[in-house]
Amino acid sequence: SIHLFQPIIKIMIKDGNITNPNELEDILDDFPSDVSLAFGYGSGVFAQTNHTVKESELPMIDLIFSTSNPKQWHEENLKRNPEHYALIPRNLGAGFVEMVNKWGAGVYFNPMVKVGSARKRLVKYGIIDDETLKRDLREWDSMYIAGRLHKPTLPLYTTNDDEILELQEGYNLKYAMSTALLLLSDKKDQIHRKQIEVADIFESIASLSYIGDPRFSAGAEDPLKVKKLVHSIGQLDRFQTVYKHQYQSLEEMGILSVNGNVVEMNLMDISTRKSLYDRLPPRLQYEMTYLFDKGSREIGKDSSPEKIEEISKILTKSIAKIVAPPAKIQSAKGLLTAGVFKS
Repeated sequence: SIHLFQPIIKIMIKDGNITNPNELEDILDDFPSDVSLAFGYGSGVFAQTNHTVKESELPMIDLIFSTSNPKQWHEENLKRNPEHYALIPRNLGAGFVEMVNKWGAGVYFNPMVKVGSARKRLVKYGIIDDETLKRDLREWDSMYIAGRLHKPTLPLYTTNDDEILELQEGYNLKYAMSTALLLLSDKKDQIHRKQIEVADIFESIASLSYIGDPRFSAGAEDPLKVKKLVHSIGQLDRFQTVYKHQYQSLEEMGILSVNGNVVEMNLMDISTRKSLYDRLPPRLQYEMTYLFDKGSREIGKDSSPEKIEEISKILTKSIAKIVAPPAKIQSAKGLLTAGVFKS
C-alpha cells in the first residue's frame, strides 16, 4: 500500500480542511499501488463554504492517480474493484479501458464509488498516464490536470523521482502566474495604482482552467466557484504556499514586489509585459501570435490600455482553444465511463 498522508488534521472545517488525511490513506489502500502521483483536490478536500457542514452532506472526494502503466493498473483494479466500473468497460476489460483512457485529456474517471473506511463518503478518482501528465504540465497540452494543479491540492506527492514536481514548479505554476497577471486588464484602478490585490491574482489563476470549459458555459458549474476556491477558509494561505517560489522568481527579476496582501508592479510597463509573455507556454504564445493583428506581431511593443485589453482578450481566446476540445471529449467520455448503470 502507499502511505502518502500524515495525520495532521483532526477536526473538519476548522481550517477549511474537511477530509482527514487518514481517510485518504485508507482509501489508497484499496487501490493498486503502482502510482507515481496521487493527490486529492476540490470541495471534498478543502471546504468551499465558511459554514459548518454536516457529515452526511460532505461533498464527494476527488482524487487523481498518475501511473506509468494505465493498462496494468486497470487490470489490477478491475480485479480488486470491478464494481467501480460501468457495465460496458467492466465487461470489455482493461484493453478497452486503456483505449478510452487515452481519449480527450487522457483521464479515465470512476465517479461515485465507495472505498475504504470512508464508505460514508463518495469518491471520484481519475487515472492518467505519467507521460500525458508530464506533457500537460510542460506544454499545457489540455490544461485538464495541469489546471487542477494550479490550485491547492492535498498533497502533491511523487513516489519515484522528482520530475513531476519539477515540471509543476518550473513550468506549470510559472505559466499560471504569468498568464494570470497578463489577464488582469479588467483591474484598471489597481493597474493604474501599480498595486494589485493578491486575492485578485489568485482568482485569475483559479479561473484559468475554466476558460472555454463547456461545463461553465452550459451553467453546470457554480458561477461563484472561483471566488469560493480562493476565499474559503484557509485557501488564501494555501495559494500563498503554492505560489511562494513564483513570487520569489518574479521579485528576483525585478518585475514585482510583495507587500502583505498587495503586489506592487507596473503592468503598463512594456518590458514587464514582455517578460511575462516570455514565461507563457510556447503553445499559448503561438496561439496568441496567430490570433494577433498580423500588422503588429510584436505583442510587447504597445502597452496602451486599449492594447493591454486587446491582448487580454486574445489570451483568453487562446486558452479556450487549449481547454475546450479535450474538455468536451472528457464530458462525452463520462457517459461511457460512468455509465447509466454500474451493475
